Amino acid sequence: MSNEALVAMNEIQAIVNNKQFTDIFRGTVAPGLTDPQLHLFLYQCSRLGVNALDGMIVPQLRKVTVNGHEEMRMPLQATIDYLRAVGEASGEFAGIDEPEFVEGDGQYPVLAKVTVYRSINGTVLKFVGV
Repeated sequence: MSNEALVAMNEIQAIVNNKQFTDIFRGTVAPGLTDPQLHLFLYQCSRLGVNALDGMIVPQLRKVTVNGHEEMRMPLQATIDYLRAVGEASGEFAGIDEPEFVEGDGQYPVLAKVTVYRSINGTVLKFVGV
């Protein structure tokens, strides 16, 4: 393990050992996380250089069925704010259009579409996500 990783793990351990912080954190940002899940979440945020309170990376607790019994899993999800920040930091982000929605019969849209522009070697290309 690298020296940076050891420092990060020591910082995370200090945070996790602060009961006042973990109680507040679990009550607001990450309800329901176990200690190992909280460790993993904070480590990933540290590894990516993201403040865990910024909401750029969020834990998602999900029930999955494994060999006939339910288990809780915690995938980490990058938010649109994180993806935009990474795009801008790359120097290739060339803009984004407003989202377009197709309304359905119900309460929610049936389709959402966003166009993102990326500059590659001076050429601006359009990427559409649906």
